[in-house]
Amino acid sequence: MKYVKVQLLLEMATLEKDQSNYSLAEQHLQDALDLLQEEPEHPLMGRVLSVFAILSHEQSLFDQAFTYYHRALDIVVRFGKTTEQGLLLSNLAGLYKNIGDRAKAIELYQKGLQLMITVDDQQNIGVIRANLGALYREQGELQLAVEEYKKALILHEQVGHQRFVGIVYGELGEAFYALGEFEQAQESFQKSIEICDENCPIASILFRATLALMRSEMGDMEQAYQLLVVDEQLISSNPLIHAKFLCRKAAILHQEKPEEALLCIENAEKIVSDLQLQRTSELSTLLQQTKKRCRSDSDTSGVK
Repeated sequence: MKYVKVQLLLEMATLEKDQSNYSLAEQHLQDALDLLQEEPEHPLMGRVLSVFAILSHEQSLFDQAFTYYHRALDIVVRFGKTTEQGLLLSNLAGLYKNIGDRAKAIELYQKGLQLMITVDDQQNIGVIRANLGALYREQGELQLAVEEYKKALILHEQVGHQRFVGIVYGELGEAFYALGEFEQAQESFQKSIEICDENCPIASILFRATLALMRSEMGDMEQAYQLLVVDEQLISSNPLIHAKFLCRKAAILHQEKPEEALLCIENAEKIVSDLQLQRTSELSTLLQQTKKRCRSDSDTSGVK
C-alpha cells in the first residue's frame, strides 16, 4: 500500500510540475520522500529524486538539480533501470546545455539516446532527438536542428504525447524563424500554442514571445503587442524562460517604448547574474544579441 501511495504522489507531482505549480509538486514529492525515508535505496527513491531534479532544474536551481540527478543516477544504475538511466542522462545533458557546456551536453545526449535505442523506447528517443535539435539550433546548425525536430515530432505524434508534440512544434518554429522561413515558423508556432496552452502553459508563453517578435518584424505591431500579454506570475516561476521572454519583449519594445525595453533588459541581466551562467550559455548569448540589436536599431533606446 505504501508503494502504491508513492506512485500516486509521483503522478500528482508530475502533473503539477507540468502546469508549473512547483510548490504543490514539491509538497507531493516531499510526502513521497517521507514514506520512503526508511528505504533510501529503494528503486522508487530513484524516481522521486529524478522528479525532484527536474523540478529544481526548471526553477534554475542548478546546484540542487545536479545533486538530485546524480543521487538518482546512482540508484537507477544500481538496479539496472536502463530507461530511467537514459532519461536522467538526457536531463543532465539539458542542465549542462543551460549553463553553456555544449560539449558535455552532446556527450550525455548521445549516451542517453543509445540507451533508449537499446530498449526501443520510441517516446524518449523522441525527447532526446528534440533536445539534440535544440542544441544544434543554439550552435547555428539550423538544418540539422530541423531534421532532429521533425524526427522527434513523428515519434511523439505516434505515441500521442501532446505536451511534447506542442513543445517540439514550438522549437521547430524557433528554427524556421532563425532560417527566415516565416510562413513555416508561423504555422509551427500556431500549432504549438494551441497545444501548449492546455498542456504546457509556460512553454506557450515563450513561443508566443518569439512569434510576437516575428510579427513585429513583419510590421504587425498590433498582434505583437497582443501576444505579449501573458501570465506574469506563471512565467516568473521559471527564471530561464522568464529571462528569454524579457529579451524577446525588449527587442519588440525598444523602438516605440525604449524605457520599457531597457527595464526588460535590466531584469533579464539580473536573472543571468543570479543564475551565474557561463557567457556561452544560450540565455547569456541571447541577452547579448538583444542588447546589440537594441543599440543598432535605436540610438534613443538608452540601452548600454
